[in-house]
Amino acid sequence: MLKKLLFIFFVLGNIINFSNTNSSTENCIATSSTDYTYGAGGYKLPSIGTLNILIVFAEFKDDNYNSTNTRWIKGQSPKDMGKWIDQTWSTNPTQGSLTHYFNEMSYNKFKFTGKEIHVVTNKTRAEYDDLNMKRFDIHKELLQSIDATENFANYDKWKLESNYLHTNTADTKVDMIIFVWRNITKDVSGINYESVLGFGNNYGDLGRGGDISVDSGARKINTDTWGSGVTVKSYFGQDPFRIALHEFNHYLLGHNNMHNGYGYWGMLADWGTKSYTINAFEMYQLQWAESAAAFTIDATNSSVETITKSIGDFLTTNKAIRVKYDADKYFYIENHQKTSYWESHAPFSDHPNSIDGTIENGIYIIRQEGLLGTGRECIPADGRYDWEAIDKINNPYDQNKILPVWKNFGVDKTDGHHSLENKIVHNYPGCTESSSSIYFVKNPITNLVDEPKYYLGNGLQAFRIGYQQIFSPWSNPNNQNKNKNTLNFTFSLNYLNNGIATISIFKNNPIASNPSKPQNLKITSNGNHPLLTWNANDETDLSGYVIWRKEGNSNWLQIATTTKFVTSYSDNDVTTNIQGYNYFYKITAFDTQSKISVYSNEVSIRGVMYKSAIEDENSNGDELPTEYKLSQNYPNPFNPSTKIVYDIPKNNQVSLMVYNSLGKEVSELVNGFKQAGSYSVTFDASNLPSGVYFYKLQAGEYNQVNKMILLK
Repeated sequence: MLKKLLFIFFVLGNIINFSNTNSSTENCIATSSTDYTYGAGGYKLPSIGTLNILIVFAEFKDDNYNSTNTRWIKGQSPKDMGKWIDQTWSTNPTQGSLTHYFNEMSYNKFKFTGKEIHVVTNKTRAEYDDLNMKRFDIHKELLQSIDATENFANYDKWKLESNYLHTNTADTKVDMIIFVWRNITKDVSGINYESVLGFGNNYGDLGRGGDISVDSGARKINTDTWGSGVTVKSYFGQDPFRIALHEFNHYLLGHNNMHNGYGYWGMLADWGTKSYTINAFEMYQLQWAESAAAFTIDATNSSVETITKSIGDFLTTNKAIRVKYDADKYFYIENHQKTSYWESHAPFSDHPNSIDGTIENGIYIIRQEGLLGTGRECIPADGRYDWEAIDKINNPYDQNKILPVWKNFGVDKTDGHHSLENKIVHNYPGCTESSSSIYFVKNPITNLVDEPKYYLGNGLQAFRIGYQQIFSPWSNPNNQNKNKNTLNFTFSLNYLNNGIATISIFKNNPIASNPSKPQNLKITSNGNHPLLTWNANDETDLSGYVIWRKEGNSNWLQIATTTKFVTSYSDNDVTTNIQGYNYFYKITAFDTQSKISVYSNEVSIRGVMYKSAIEDENSNGDELPTEYKLSQNYPNPFNPSTKIVYDIPKNNQVSLMVYNSLGKEVSELVNGFKQAGSYSVTFDASNLPSGVYFYKLQAGEYNQVNKMILLK
């Protein structure tokens, strides 16, 4: 379990500062802030065409770690050798292989093939140490030992003319070799061979020792940064497939500053990732997006437009909507429905330390400002809040770090922070870093410190029908740029049918969309009645709010409307009482165009509804019933709803059920404790056919059945 946690937090061999996701103490590839071009394709290797590589599974002759593990028995090739990459390309590759991965990420534009071999060193680790031989020297010895049988011309097919410019011709430099080591030091105590032999990390190089001559001097293998290969230090430590994938992807995408931010997904995923599938920014950067121009909306001009597009699952269609709002600044809208192998299979390989794919089904928004990783972040649908550091804690995954503990002080859609934000500045004393992700959180109920692990998903991060459908200047989250200024458009999720999302962009006319979801609905007891309060919507064309209530498992009823200036409501029909029944409330906003929002969050309170709310001409609001009674429903016949009134003279457990003419239960209207009083319940039969129905009241030993007629 500890290894799995370490893998999650220090993913892909980058020793990332846990409280600072945008810096590292050791890097895959040296960081640079220059020489990037937006949407230009592969950086040091081509992103379109066929690349043939060599994968070398290597082990030291004295390696005795877990020697009989069937995944890689000592002295034998690993069990999954032959499944990492296909020697020839096809549209039906080995599932779970690198060939399969790049087929799906690139929509078959990048054909990734190669050969796998197994080698054993002819020296022990101690002998290499005695000879002062390091990672470069060991790789050199192994590569030259296979030179007699391996034709390295097979791996020399591309020439780098300049960054992003490649020609499909040999240049005497081998394109790519991936070394995957079985084990470096896990079986040895007292000597750390990872450090001694130069294997302290996973690397985007083969040792930084210059060129290795092969093919009788006709070709060279460059071991430096941006050379001919990468190093994966431990097959048993972390998921080697993912590490190899990550280190190779630097050659396609660039330096460490092309790592993704916290809490989403990507080929250069850093710690805190949902999966290693490509994201839309990377797809456009590598020129793999299908019909890129057709799915780009330019919101930088002054034209007023409503643009509607439909997109299917992001990975299986290679389509995303891209909204440009400034030079090299975009919002990417992706639809994830897990129809791809790489999102529907978890874990993605058979390695025991691989992590689950945790992308929720729904629509995601990524904001990108500039080309570097710190300018990209996933905007979760659950919005922004006033998060403040209120305490500190020793980082259980890095004893040298003291991190802040955060507390949520409520909705703040303008200046607040969302749960996937990379770095939030704080000034809590004693913490190692002055900025941190929201990781350790004070639980408001238990007052204990929790690890909610938002980066893995909490079921609230994707936009979905009925939950969160609007991304506008007034919504939470709203469409702010990095400087927290809102932008002049609205994204609206209109439909999601059979996995296809229909989305409208209201450009330079954001108010034309539906109102945003009402925020921060709360309930208290005020004067013995439920009191609802909520934050005001900011849309300039807002008209008011609709209040909805339901009792227990009954249907929702519209009970009131308010104007846009009223952000509270007291339900005087219900008296709060801890011994009563659960009453649930929610609200919607509506505007002058008669467009309505999705429902707010739900709140509930226990209470009772007395006779005074439903009394008739023969009743006295000051008196309780003296006998049980189940009145005839009204109206009767009805279509599609009717009211049922019943009296109970003393506190009791009550059920009120509806049955069809065959005696089958079709609705449970009431099932719970009731105080003495008279009650009214609405029965909605919209989904039932015409016919005779029966409703039965059971209260203690009393029961009564009445008949009613649904006539459509």
